[in-house]
Amino acid sequence: MPVKTWFQHDMNCRKKDGLSELIAHGGMEDYGRFWVLQELYMESTIHKDEPVNKFMTTEHILCRELHLKPKTLRVYLELISKTCSVHSEFISTSFGKQTHNKVIITLPNILIYMGKRFRKNGHSEIKVKGKGNKKGKGKGESKPAPKFIPPTLEEFKAYCKEKGYSGIAEKAFEYYDTADWKDSKGNQVKNWKQKLISVWFKEDNREGQFQPSLPFLD
Repeated sequence: MPVKTWFQHDMNCRKKDGLSELIAHGGMEDYGRFWVLQELYMESTIHKDEPVNKFMTTEHILCRELHLKPKTLRVYLELISKTCSVHSEFISTSFGKQTHNKVIITLPNILIYMGKRFRKNGHSEIKVKGKGNKKGKGKGESKPAPKFIPPTLEEFKAYCKEKGYSGIAEKAFEYYDTADWKDSKGNQVKNWKQKLISVWFKEDNREGQFQPSLPFLD
């Protein structure tokens, strides 16, 4: 049997700004086409080792998969470019008297978490259902360990501000960044948001309090 794969996404995606606007313009059919693009992205990247945010296909395949004619395909791609920042580029290639159009679809980083590189809550994750364990018992699933992706200082500060702890943002960021995102025990941080909640988001560190306090254990 072939290996089955899937990708996770937010259960409230349809309520996100870009996607809700897409639904308002084109209804649930255009929303469904958006997810077909995600599936095509997954199919093109599932065997690649390095993260990518684009894939190439042909105009013919897109028309077939999205059930659109060439002219309406371009209208749709223009729509999702405006609403969801999913960009497309057409490249024409000629073979004799025939011209074929290839299409490069680029997905912004905010959408990649819906695909193979699951970026959410401060970590990356991919789940692939395997054929079984190495002993051939046919039980269990292959679940590679999540790969930690350090946040940027801007992401870090924005999250602290959102939770009411902007005063400790730079100090906490420097604390982990200088340690290559390892805690005081030498363990790799797996989820920086969870680490902030459990270690740094204390009452003494709330906005308006006296002075940020360093954690004793993290």
